[in-house]
Amino acid sequence: MNRRARLTAVLTLTVIAAVAVALAAVSGSYAGGPTGAPAGVDPCTDDQLEDNDSLATATQVGLPYSQSGLVSCDLDDDYFAFQLSAGQRVQVDATFVHDTDADIDISLFRSNGTQVAFADSITDNEKFVWVAQIDDTFTVQVHLITRVEPTTTVASTPYALSITRSEATPTPVIETPAPTPPQPTAGPTAQPTSGPTAQPTSSPTAQPQVLGDVNGDQSVSSIDAALVLQYTAGLLQTFAIPQNANVNCDGSVDSIDASLILQLVAGLLPAFPAEGGC
Repeated sequence: MNRRARLTAVLTLTVIAAVAVALAAVSGSYAGGPTGAPAGVDPCTDDQLEDNDSLATATQVGLPYSQSGLVSCDLDDDYFAFQLSAGQRVQVDATFVHDTDADIDISLFRSNGTQVAFADSITDNEKFVWVAQIDDTFTVQVHLITRVEPTTTVASTPYALSITRSEATPTPVIETPAPTPPQPTAGPTAQPTSGPTAQPTSSPTAQPQVLGDVNGDQSVSSIDAALVLQYTAGLLQTFAIPQNANVNCDGSVDSIDASLILQLVAGLLPAFPAEGGC
């Protein structure tokens, strides 16, 4: 083999090796760990509920459900399915320690694959509350987001998951009875008799309404903004407290209200336009 032929063969092998490394990077199939972690990254050991990596293979759970010792792996989401009836409220809590290289997000899907709720902060733990509009099978997705950089050293994050179900509390309707007209009486007018004065009875103090709090948890958060957006998109028929949704006093609930809620949560807005009343 002459020199030119040898040089061509070496270049061809070099290109083939580079392409193989690139394909492995795209697919996540690096050598180094059970879930394909690259060299220098902690490998991920699956928890005891695998394989629950899709809506079709989700772990079927009864409510209430609580499980610790779970592991969220990079490129390996976890799914948990359960039943809800129309009007039932579900609360999902994922407990974990946020890492600069990795963070867990949680989402809720209907049986047809439509996402109806999510929580994606960049701090420890995630939580959302959702009220089912129809009878259906709902599935929680636990997703690990990792920073794709040479310094990344995390391919898994341990977590605990809690799913609780309750009946949504309807807004009470108070009806005031019509007054009964006095009936005339015949005969002499009765004289008042002295007696002990009736003491007024105390009534329970009504829970204050928090403008922007549409799910009734007495706080304004990104969950309320997400519910307003879902209502605007037609994915949600109503709120637990609908009168708290119109935060700008324009007479309608839309994405502007959701934007104002997010600005208040982020500290960019001191108060809602409707705080003083419409």
